[in-house]
Amino acid sequence: GIEDIIIQAGGLMESASMSVLEVARRVKNPDAMQSTNRIADIYRFPISRGLKIDKDAAAFKLEPFDIVFVRRSPGYQTQMRMILEGEVNFPGEYTLAEKTERISTVIQRAGGLTPNAYEPGARLIRRLTSAETAKKELVQELAIMAGDTLLMEKDKKTEHAIGIDLQHILENPGSKYDIFVQEGDRLIIPRQLQTVSLDGAVLYSTTVRYDQRLSFSKYVAHAGGFADNAKRSNSYIIYPNGTVNKTSNFLFINRYPKVEPGSEIYVPVKEEKRKLTPGETIGIFSATASMSLVIVTLINALTK
Repeated sequence: GIEDIIIQAGGLMESASMSVLEVARRVKNPDAMQSTNRIADIYRFPISRGLKIDKDAAAFKLEPFDIVFVRRSPGYQTQMRMILEGEVNFPGEYTLAEKTERISTVIQRAGGLTPNAYEPGARLIRRLTSAETAKKELVQELAIMAGDTLLMEKDKKTEHAIGIDLQHILENPGSKYDIFVQEGDRLIIPRQLQTVSLDGAVLYSTTVRYDQRLSFSKYVAHAGGFADNAKRSNSYIIYPNGTVNKTSNFLFINRYPKVEPGSEIYVPVKEEKRKLTPGETIGIFSATASMSLVIVTLINALTK
């Protein structure tokens, strides 16, 4: 019976709902002459924590291929935890009080920020969801099929940074910028940052002391300047909170983004133009000549 099969399955879990139990039985009608929309008969029985069911359920006889469902209780939730690191008075692991707990309330529970906290550098690190992980795996598979080695090596991380404005969040708790925290989140609040790093198409990748008087170009000069293969118009900055700002271009003049403490300046490399082989050159020449002949022929035909 139903009680016996639940006991054989190891009993009910802590998360089981005691309100109702369902048995799904496939529809069997060997005398039917046509198909029907009905594919299963559903039987519902009340059940208690002590596996006590009413007399109807006790008398119910299970048949081959029956499926017994014990639903998960909608009020059951395991604890969700996140981590606060850096310049808060009580860093460490925190259990979320509710699904909609925000950044501001967790920081409040941690005793607030220390005097050394650098709010513009606060960063929220979040695990990738199963859907995001599946998407990345699909991209990787397509890259392997296409032989795209650059894409194959790109973005294999299992987590990502979310750009936040902690100062705005703490000044306006509960606003749309004060986002909900999730299971596994890491909120990192650094102390005052004092350096700027440079990488990519510069002569010497380095890290230099932050100086508010220096412009983007002056920082690049500290790295030896732009390399010959630098794609200056595509240079960008990764700010310590995870946001990115890129160089804009107006009338062929590059307008570089503002540099802040803890920034990472990156200068992309120009893609090398592949030289044509002699066979490809001859092919292009032949195609051009053929097109010219077609145009001349059309002109002659139109002018007659």
